[in-house]
Amino acid sequence: FSLRLKGYRILSRRFRTRVGEIDIIARRGHLIAFIEVKQRPTRDLCEAAITGETRARVRRAADAWLARNETYHTCAIRFDLVFVVPGQWPIHLPGAL
Repeated sequence: FSLRLKGYRILSRRFRTRVGEIDIIARRGHLIAFIEVKQRPTRDLCEAAITGETRARVRRAADAWLARNETYHTCAIRFDLVFVVPGQWPIHLPGAL
């Protein structure tokens, strides 16, 4: 997956809690990235699938994950998107969520 090639270490996949879920949690240096992955036939459909509720759900779940993982409290936090479109490399959009 392209995140590893960019130097990220995957900390968790499909982290689920009562308040929401996060597809991927990754670390690179002192940065924790909470990543929402959308797979659709086109990039436009991926973009259309990101709603205010999507953003809120990921942020709630990130708060829950951070509460359980105090080791990372000093890290910077970012909310990213990854779009998966058939026939293309995954599109990583840092800070887009």
